[in-house]
Amino acid sequence: MEPLLKDDAIKILQPYVILIKEAVFKAVQDYYIGEEYAQTRHKHSQRTAASICHDNIKDEIKLRFEGLPKVGTDERKGLFMLSIEGLLTLRFKKFNDNLLSSGITTMQALAYDLQDVVQLELEGLPPYGLLHVGYTLNSLQSNIDGIYITYRYGKVNIWEWDITHEEVTPIAEPALFPLPTPSETTTRKTRVRVKDKSISAGDKNAINK
Repeated sequence: MEPLLKDDAIKILQPYVILIKEAVFKAVQDYYIGEEYAQTRHKHSQRTAASICHDNIKDEIKLRFEGLPKVGTDERKGLFMLSIEGLLTLRFKKFNDNLLSSGITTMQALAYDLQDVVQLELEGLPPYGLLHVGYTLNSLQSNIDGIYITYRYGKVNIWEWDITHEEVTPIAEPALFPLPTPSETTTRKTRVRVKDKSISAGDKNAINK
């Protein structure tokens, strides 16, 4: 297997990573601190909570990426995926402390973890470009703690990317009136008027008197 380099993945995902982070944050927070499940949350098992969060994530991802060029969502054989420019495919999961999926491993999930696009029998998936986007919870299991993108082979993460604090990179815009460069700057010499210290004829007469 030719591994996907982290730097290459970051270059591809950079225009989309903020949308991904925002979608996951909102989806998980809507469950843990939102009003919709305030009265029933304490009755849910961890599996139920993860399932609700996953459904919320799907809705938020679809909302943010619908209509964008070169990206698309798909759900086939139980796998919800986000395709990026035909180069990468992302799957969304809850992570444990080792940044690995904590749910039940199905044959489809195992094939995805092994980067086995042939076994998945899903046309159009890029070889060796299957990534996981996952969230972790705080120690009280009461709210989201972090969001990560990982590249996995089997049960081993080849690399991990913490996107919890990723922000929009400001675009430098040209100044309306750009400052001149040092070579363009004209040095102006200050002209100093020297006071005439010579004594006038009148002053001389006054002194002689």
